[in-house]
Amino acid sequence: MSESVTLPPSSEYAVEHLKREIAFMEDVAWGLAGCGDEYALLQAPMFMTQIEFAQKTLQHVEEGIPFTQLWYPGVPEFCTAMDLHWDGFTRVTLSGPLAYLVPEYLLKMLEESDMTGLPGDVCTLRRFETAAMLAGKFPRPTSAVACLHPCDGVSVFQSACEQMFPDTPMFWADSPYDSNERGITYYAGELRRQVEFLEKHHNKKLDWDRLREVIAVTDTQYELWKEFDLLKRNTPCPMGSWSGYPIHHMLQNCAVTNAAPVTTEYLKSLIAYAEKQVAEGKGRLENEKHRCLFMDIAPTWVGSITKILEEECNAVVVVDGMGDSRPYTPIDLTSEQTILEGLAKRYCMDTPMIRVSHGTLDAMLDDLRANVVDYNLDVVIAPGHIGHKDVQAAQGILRDTCREMGVKLLEFNYDLFDPRYTPEEEMRKILTQFFDAI
Repeated sequence: MSESVTLPPSSEYAVEHLKREIAFMEDVAWGLAGCGDEYALLQAPMFMTQIEFAQKTLQHVEEGIPFTQLWYPGVPEFCTAMDLHWDGFTRVTLSGPLAYLVPEYLLKMLEESDMTGLPGDVCTLRRFETAAMLAGKFPRPTSAVACLHPCDGVSVFQSACEQMFPDTPMFWADSPYDSNERGITYYAGELRRQVEFLEKHHNKKLDWDRLREVIAVTDTQYELWKEFDLLKRNTPCPMGSWSGYPIHHMLQNCAVTNAAPVTTEYLKSLIAYAEKQVAEGKGRLENEKHRCLFMDIAPTWVGSITKILEEECNAVVVVDGMGDSRPYTPIDLTSEQTILEGLAKRYCMDTPMIRVSHGTLDAMLDDLRANVVDYNLDVVIAPGHIGHKDVQAAQGILRDTCREMGVKLLEFNYDLFDPRYTPEEEMRKILTQFFDAI
């Protein structure tokens, strides 16, 4: 660390925490590299880039290099085009992939979140964020950029950020309620203001031609994602459960993978593996009986629920709440306005969790119907995460829709991020009894 740089007090602990996390992830990466499982090794690029992400953030903090804090679903293309590093709230909150891969690490995070004093019905992700903020795990950014969707919990956490970093310039984009032309135009205006904010506080000018180059790359990557999804329509499914989930992460949530060659190669490797499986008539499961839509993001305890579904129920989650490329469309690069409108649609109307969490219920039902037909699904799993009250409120309508389409619907209450809420044995009972019954 340069001796001329004095870290803000709130960043000193963040540096030590970052170093511990990097060392921890490197140990996990060593174990992954030696596992010898071809399917598991497909995810190695995603894991390794998380280490690079944390290392780059550490470098910026230690050397006093300006960076911004970007909250999902921000517009990473802006930062990539401006050569501006951004740290992600989700990187800090979930400790990269550690919350998903190391149960002991997740338990420690849960115990820390229990001490925040926030009510138990507040989304656990928000409690993770608040606990990380109070503990000083967030390095102080030069600026912070976020939006006011998808949920009220986001706004609550943004208030905590303002209190923790009162001298840090922050920009909160206001999201529209409707996903129509008026809404897209409105949010495009918010994105133009976001660009002006970044230019002002980082003394950088956005090169729109450079932005066009970046978007051309991400457009190609989204098309590769669609190509991969087409392969998953085969029966049996060539991939295992939640196989599309890391794609969304690399495209939108990681500073070192947005528009990067590693993401393109990662997508191509998934396509090659799936093509080989299809050509050989193989599925990830030897005896696939059920093809499922999981109407939520992958829970932090995805490993245990996947094992129960695949090994005990012969069921595969073909599509999940974030691993669906269908809504995304290429961006018109003709003018600044068409670019902004395309990015507004991508990050405010197309990203699945945002798509179904603001506006009317139509988007949720449209996605359900399209996925059931396109992927030949026979089961819809609509869990009621404590922080996703929109899904809980829609249970009756979802039940009617599934009945009309002739597919089975499984509903249950759980916590996406806290396996203590619905213990593994209880989850096993819920899943096995349901699949045995059908």
